[in-house]
Amino acid sequence: MTLHNVGGEYYPWSDSFYGANTTDAINGFEADYCLMSDSAISSGYLCNPHTYVASTKRAMLDIAKTKILLADLSKFDKRAPVRTAHIGLFDYIITEKGTPEHITDLCREHEVEIIEV
Repeated sequence: MTLHNVGGEYYPWSDSFYGANTTDAINGFEADYCLMSDSAISSGYLCNPHTYVASTKRAMLDIAKTKILLADLSKFDKRAPVRTAHIGLFDYIITEKGTPEHITDLCREHEVEIIEV
């Protein structure tokens, strides 16, 4: 196994790197999969409280062939100020049983497969 460290600014609260150096490094990769969560899903968008987190997540989505959203039901209809990505960008959403109907309608419209576990 190989660990690639993308550098940038390290944030202990999330044990992650963020910032321009991080997104530049991410853009040098290609990935088969991106599994992602976020703080909130509102009005069809994943949202986050931090601009630097949202931009790093967007960079990861840009390089991935298959995009998978992991979201428990507490994320739906929760709000955060920065939009990360539209839910229609994802290929799959893995969530709990009981996905809100407006989310299932949105996913159907954008051909996003919902997997309830």
